[in-house]
Amino acid sequence: MHNLLIQGVSPITLVVTLTEMPHFKELIETEYGVGTIYFNRIYTVDGINYHVSVRNGFASHYFMMHDVADKRNFFNIEKKPDWIISVKEELENAIVKRWK
Repeated sequence: MHNLLIQGVSPITLVVTLTEMPHFKELIETEYGVGTIYFNRIYTVDGINYHVSVRNGFASHYFMMHDVADKRNFFNIEKKPDWIISVKEELENAIVKRWK
């Protein structure tokens, strides 16, 4: 813990907790060829989330998946190509294979 002194403000205490953010890479076959998928597991107060980065050729796409009742649901995925939605099961299988 560190005490911070700011002029004109009462002293406050800052507590910082550092946690590990596990990650891994998986190759997944898509209709456009093999895509390189990077997963970062993020622990939040709402549960476990996954930040997913997809490299397919020269394009990159980023989105989040939320872990709810042993299912991973997309969120923050506006305007993503249909092929990303079509490989949802493969994305889930990669997560389950790595962390379950």
